Amino acid sequence: MANLKWEEGEEREPEQGLVIRNNYRLLEQLGEGSMCVVWKAIDLIQETGDARNSEVAIKFLSRNFKRHPDALKALVREFDRYKRLNHPNIVKAHNLDSIGDTHFMVMELLKGIPLKEFIKTHRQGLSLSEAEPIIKDMAEALAYSHQNGIAHLDFKPANVFYSPDEKIAKLIDFGIARPLEQSERDETRFDPGTLGALTPLCQL
Repeated sequence: MANLKWEEGEEREPEQGLVIRNNYRLLEQLGEGSMCVVWKAIDLIQETGDARNSEVAIKFLSRNFKRHPDALKALVREFDRYKRLNHPNIVKAHNLDSIGDTHFMVMELLKGIPLKEFIKTHRQGLSLSEAEPIIKDMAEALAYSHQNGIAHLDFKPANVFYSPDEKIAKLIDFGIARPLEQSERDETRFDPGTLGALTPLCQL
């Protein structure tokens, strides 16, 4: 049986059952885009401590994109945006880590489906009472982001995750987000907005 423990110094790709050090066990791939691939995983430390919810999402730089000279900068800037944005309608990022030359971000595992897919299943539209909470959640997420000086730059149904059961919408994928203030952009040597041509960045 193949060794399914990913240790430092090893070159390998994410696969089902793979354990990253002793921290995370990969369960299934959730989606991918030109910049990244997202996996569902178990946080083994949380699981050992009997946490109520030990599942997370792990966003890896894709095999091709991690060779891009600005790949790591893009991931670091994205994580920085999430650190600044603590809001119930914005996905949370827990940690930024690496093993060998593979960098990844550990994130909240969202329930539901992309709003794009939800819309496809409701071709006759929604009533105002059904649509209002979705619109409210998206508006509050964007307003909070702007109040904290960050423009998402890629707002669309594919970048909103919606849980029909909980009736909660969350804004995802700040991969090309950048500061609203010109002065802050001038101080930043790397502008993730230049990666806009690479969208879709990462589809869950």
